[in-house]
Amino acid sequence: MAEPRRTKKARKVAALIHGYSWECPEKEIILAPGLAICSFRETPIEVCYQRLCEVQGIDDGDPFQYKVYLSITEPPAEYEWDTADPLSLINRLCNVVTVITRSPVGMCRAMYSRNDFATLPETDLLFSLVGQTEFLNKPWRSITPEIATQLIASWLILEKLWCKKKSEGRIANALLYFYLAWRSHHIEHICLNLAICLEMLFAPHSNTETTHQIAFNVSRFLASEPSKREAIYTTVKTFYAARSAIVHGGIPNPNRVIDVTVEMFPIILDILHKIVVSEHLAKIFDNEQERKRLLKDYLFS
Repeated sequence: MAEPRRTKKARKVAALIHGYSWECPEKEIILAPGLAICSFRETPIEVCYQRLCEVQGIDDGDPFQYKVYLSITEPPAEYEWDTADPLSLINRLCNVVTVITRSPVGMCRAMYSRNDFATLPETDLLFSLVGQTEFLNKPWRSITPEIATQLIASWLILEKLWCKKKSEGRIANALLYFYLAWRSHHIEHICLNLAICLEMLFAPHSNTETTHQIAFNVSRFLASEPSKREAIYTTVKTFYAARSAIVHGGIPNPNRVIDVTVEMFPIILDILHKIVVSEHLAKIFDNEQERKRLLKDYLFS
């Protein structure tokens, strides 16, 4: 009699993300089948990490203060699994967590297991923010029930867009360049990638007075009070002056580039956050005619 065929156990991944605390009554929040964001404390994942530090000397044998991790069952073949790819599952997750919490993931370590972490898993440090980008990180942001609800809603909205056309479309591309911005090692690269992100969403359908129109559109999108609109408009214009100096070969004051990029970063976070938690807005920005109508309404209403 033939032996029963053994099925290969799915690879499970725990992606430890640094810079967040856990304030949900549940220990696990399901984002999608096989995908969750979880509390790190007093779990087998924490035990494995502590042992990896002790036995294998990872992180110089001194465990970092991880409090949250992403739980992933090996995704279907159609998903990108190369962690060097900005559109890989882990990187897309880290990007959405960054947008919803309004603070970049400071560090991400992946642990891989095929036996539910019963033995020490393989591990890789996927990334860590460097000196020039640490100022963008605001630990410790909390994973609260409100944040959890927003993560669930945004992941559902964005997965529809990614499944439909993966890296095409204004929202998907804006998120891609936003990811490249906060993962960049140099402030000039952060500035340029943030500018591309802005243009993906708010560039006009004509090539005249582009900077003015982007600044105007952003101010209308984010604020209703005239004083707040003026402040946002001024910031975006100043930001684009720094961007233009970099692009056109100028030598901008490095401190000014840092100042205006730091000032611009939360504005872009507010933009992306507002879009990705709203199915209505996501549909508008994903449709050229609807986006054109929205920007036209801003101009003439």
